[in-house]
Amino acid sequence: MNQTDDFSAGLRRLCDWAAACRWEDIPAPMRRRAAFVVSDDISAMIAGSLEPEPARYRARVLSRPCCGESAVFAAGLPLADRHQAASLHALAGNWCELDEGFRKTICHAGIYVLPALLAEAQALDLRYEQVLRALVLGYEVVTRIAMSFRFARPAVHGHALWSSVGAAAGVVMARGGDGAELFGAVTAAATTASMGPRPHLVEGVLIRNGWAAAGAVNGLQCADWAACGIHGAGSSIP
Repeated sequence: MNQTDDFSAGLRRLCDWAAACRWEDIPAPMRRRAAFVVSDDISAMIAGSLEPEPARYRARVLSRPCCGESAVFAAGLPLADRHQAASLHALAGNWCELDEGFRKTICHAGIYVLPALLAEAQALDLRYEQVLRALVLGYEVVTRIAMSFRFARPAVHGHALWSSVGAAAGVVMARGGDGAELFGAVTAAATTASMGPRPHLVEGVLIRNGWAAAGAVNGLQCADWAACGIHGAGSSIP
């Protein structure tokens, strides 16, 4: 078995475990930590929504006819379709750099999972514990994938690499998908990663705030595609 086969087998086991994990199986400290992540990232979304560029983007999006199924975390809680709500959540959530970050690797898992998950959860009218379960498991999936990579000096920012994977994982978990569907969605999502230059982080290039927003939409689409049999493969990530 080569390295790619090893990775694929490990990812399948991870996806099967995540899909089978119940809310009752998650330890209380992890539940509390998940609640803090939700609070941190929604606060970041609200703070970012006040900045002029995200506000202009929100006004442009909301000026178009849409299906109002998910609230946007901004003044007045306007409604948008779940894809645009996910995009708006992620853009604003990145803006003020207040989101929690997973410190062991280049992965801001909360801001990758939550924007799409929150939009999906509102559209599906999920209970709070269902949202937290999907966050914990989506967070676990994307961080474990990110930790399997070793970069001496990464040229691509984690927002561009992993946001679609986190979004896909969170959405599939919110929908109650099985391990095969989760595997298909996250491997498909990995192929949509963008080449976001890491130096943009310190150069003040504002598009770096859009990478997670694009990833949120891509992850939602990959969750939809996986449910229809359009999957990635174990070789899609390595």
